[in-house]
Amino acid sequence: CKMGRCEEACKCTRQMHGQLNPICCNGQTYGNPCLAECAGVDEPAEAQSECEIGRCRKPCVCARKFEPICCDDIDYGNACLAECDGFQDADK
Repeated sequence: CKMGRCEEACKCTRQMHGQLNPICCNGQTYGNPCLAECAGVDEPAEAQSECEIGRCRKPCVCARKFEPICCDDIDYGNACLAECDGFQDADK
């Protein structure tokens, strides 16, 4: 026991805790929207502007080397920048 009022427990049940439906909020990946809300993201997490369904993208760091490449009619300064935009093996 401790002095004071009880803190409100997170509403995520053990069953929901195990459901994988990743969401990225403020650069942090949560296993599902409920877990994001338990961490302080406003409800519903899916509707918040700082959140998007899926895992957070890793920061993309590319050399400032100009070696133009075209992928799906989009010009990129180099293959690394194209890969950061989702093109796999852009340099091949």
